[in-house]
Amino acid sequence: MPYRILPACLALTLAPVLQAATISFTTPESGVEQVSLGTGGVSAPQTIGTYDYIGQDYTSFTMPLTMTMFDGDTGVGAFDENNLFLYLDGINTGLQLNGFSGDQSVTQTFVFTPLNQSSLLSALSDGQLIGTVVDTTIPASASNIGNRISLPIPSNTTLAITPSVPEPASVVGLVGLTALGGLSLNYRRKSQNAPKV
Repeated sequence: MPYRILPACLALTLAPVLQAATISFTTPESGVEQVSLGTGGVSAPQTIGTYDYIGQDYTSFTMPLTMTMFDGDTGVGAFDENNLFLYLDGINTGLQLNGFSGDQSVTQTFVFTPLNQSSLLSALSDGQLIGTVVDTTIPASASNIGNRISLPIPSNTTLAITPSVPEPASVVGLVGLTALGGLSLNYRRKSQNAPKV
């Protein structure tokens, strides 16, 4: 069986590469009740919760988020659809918090790849991220109370970090190197067992 060693080499080499360990943290939501996201053209971000990853390792990532919002008004055709975003430590992740109905409490899970990853990684240097809801289109009229939302207790919010799997080209390169290593080892074994002339 000249190539029996090759599959084992591939499995041992690629297993740590293809496994992405998810780091997750769940915390109670902030409990704000019917607070405005801003008026008079001035934004008033509202805190969802603080996510704590102290002592964990992370690289580039995708981020599953679970949260509950009451009276979000971001359903289809609602006045704040496409306007509410998730910010982490004041950095826009690019996640639009759509699908939260008016006058209802809705829980959703989003899986997204955030924008501004280098900035987020820098912000993670203290091991924590503070999540906020930001309305990017605050009415200019001071008499307009804007969108009033609730982030109710006892609802929990969870933000996970899933390290990215390497690009296919990187994996192919590792497969090639491993295959060459397996073939080389097999060749050496055959050479050692060959009858001497």
